[in-house]
Amino acid sequence: MIDPSYGALLIGVAFAIFFQGVLTVQAFHYFSEYPDDRMRNKILVSFLCMLDFVHLVVIFKGEYGALVTDYASRGVIGIEPMEINLHFVFTGVSCLVTQLFYLERLWIFSRRNIMVLLPILVIAVVPLVLNFYLGAICIKNTILNEHWKTTTETGVMFVTGAVSDALIALVTWYYLGREKTIFQSTRNLVTRAIIMVLTTGAATALVAIATMISFFSNSASFTYTAIHLQLGRTYTIALLANLNSRRIIRETGSDDGCRTAPLQFAHTAGTGRVTGDFAASRAVYVVQQETTQDVGSVILNDSASTSARGSMEEKPHAKV
Repeated sequence: MIDPSYGALLIGVAFAIFFQGVLTVQAFHYFSEYPDDRMRNKILVSFLCMLDFVHLVVIFKGEYGALVTDYASRGVIGIEPMEINLHFVFTGVSCLVTQLFYLERLWIFSRRNIMVLLPILVIAVVPLVLNFYLGAICIKNTILNEHWKTTTETGVMFVTGAVSDALIALVTWYYLGREKTIFQSTRNLVTRAIIMVLTTGAATALVAIATMISFFSNSASFTYTAIHLQLGRTYTIALLANLNSRRIIRETGSDDGCRTAPLQFAHTAGTGRVTGDFAASRAVYVVQQETTQDVGSVILNDSASTSARGSMEEKPHAKV
């Protein structure tokens, strides 16, 4: 009984400590490499790091109480520590805040398309609500075998979390793919951004799916809880990986930009957008100069500037 319960939690806490170390290194790298980044990003990273640290302290206290303070007490066997149940709240907040960051970037990629953003936002909010709901239920009733009564809510929480991650990654991939041109440097820039988006989105979705599989295969143990303890930190690490990758993407564009030259300038009929190597070269230039600027902002600025240039070129023809 100890192995599948507190043994599993002990392993989960150990992994949480490891991932907290990875998170700390990523955060240190972020603040060292991007001292002039937007204040909003700095506040976001600081908040998530503090939230995950407090989460680690809480779950460590719960495991310490079960294995040390209440050691050999038969009354606690089969009872999930209250501190462990509180992790639902921390995980829900961490996941939603991180997804809001991705949704803001998707808002830029989609050129403020509310019809694209709103459905994903609704799906992303569902896990937060269910995390709070399940946390309250587990705190009131910590008997392990009673967790079977919440299988529907738990399944919906895991599924919607994984679906929202997948949707954000796939829709972002779609919009980034539309920006590819014959300009080699921009193609490499967009390709690297797509790889980063898909990789980080897959990582968080896989943790949610693994937790769901563990819960439905054996909810009579704490194995699913041990996996779920890693979810919030996985989101934060993925976000930091995205932020820290901007300089690498910029340097890649810089290297490729030295070896390529613009070849043509084309209009996209019916969309009002201007694509081609003028936009591509400006995208690379902006990424080279503004290392703190997201790829989505670069794309949006390129479209605006190239559209303005197209309008200026059309005016002399109108006068003739």
